[in-house]
Amino acid sequence: MGDEKKITQATAKSVNDWVGAYYGDDAIDMPVMKRVGIAVAVADGIPELDEFAHYRTTALGGHGAVCEIMRKLIIGQGNLDKVMERYRR
Repeated sequence: MGDEKKITQATAKSVNDWVGAYYGDDAIDMPVMKRVGIAVAVADGIPELDEFAHYRTTALGGHGAVCEIMRKLIIGQGNLDKVMERYRR
């Protein structure tokens, strides 16, 4: 988990049932994580989520995990410069 290549591949792959990303930290999140295009476990989530997650954050839930996920997705889509240019003006 935590491999940059995995999140990039997950960003580009076709999705099964739901288009989109989902992040979670507990067993209740497993059924949804099995069905989304990009499943992410937060750093302090239960270890069993690794079976379903494409990526595990280094940031804890509530402490920058969503920011980390969004940044990885933007980078995976090759849009970081485009997004950042908006704020550089």
